[in-house]
Amino acid sequence: MATHGKVMTLDGAAFGVPGLTLVTEDLSPAAWVAEGLAPIGRDRIVLQTVAPPGFPRYGRLLHPFYRESHSDLTKVRWREVAEWSGRHIHPEVQWEALVRPRPGFGAPPRPWDDEPSQSMNRTDLVSLIDSLLPYTRAAAQCYFAIWEGYGNLPFVPTWPGLETPNRRYLLFAGPLSLLRDHGTRGTWSRVPDLWWPADRHWYVGSDTDLFSTYVGGSAECIETLLDNPTLETLPTRLDHRVDIDGDEVNWQPPRQRR
Repeated sequence: MATHGKVMTLDGAAFGVPGLTLVTEDLSPAAWVAEGLAPIGRDRIVLQTVAPPGFPRYGRLLHPFYRESHSDLTKVRWREVAEWSGRHIHPEVQWEALVRPRPGFGAPPRPWDDEPSQSMNRTDLVSLIDSLLPYTRAAAQCYFAIWEGYGNLPFVPTWPGLETPNRRYLLFAGPLSLLRDHGTRGTWSRVPDLWWPADRHWYVGSDTDLFSTYVGGSAECIETLLDNPTLETLPTRLDHRVDIDGDEVNWQPPRQRR
């Protein structure tokens, strides 16, 4: 444990993020995130529930499907699944709707074995960070928020957390290089849900219930992300839906809710 002025910090190793420090006082650097996120709607969930306003553009990184190949997993892009199913890729596409073959499509075998994960894989994480680095002036001081509801996190109710309209997070601080090292070596047990540099030049957000990662930044930053050949990305907006029923293009006829 270390105390720096009014900010008491704990090493993040116990939380699966060694090298970072858990911020237990003065969460003001994250106040703009909490104030900018929107509550989950009754019938729709939009991007602003995980990404605050204030950026010129936003991009979406699709978490890949996977094909089992011997002892390895090979990434399968959503576009490949769309070609198989006869469905469409668009900014509000959801994988659950994408995999439903249209008449005349979907001949076996299907091109994937495993559906997308809620967490970004390590190679995509490194590639994303490499796209963000040219637009990062405060790489040595970044903030990382992890939802406190993950089952293997230690919980002490007296610790303050980042309160947002939808979830409560533990806030960590440290250099961006630690997150990149995690991607190359797998030293952390999870990717943070929300993260950004101290100068707020960009922002990355996702959620345990989503299958994509979202990025806010300058027009140039998002264009670099969209041009990254390693990642499968789409442009998006704060009012775009991120919930399963938001894919009104591929849910035809509309999905029957349970």
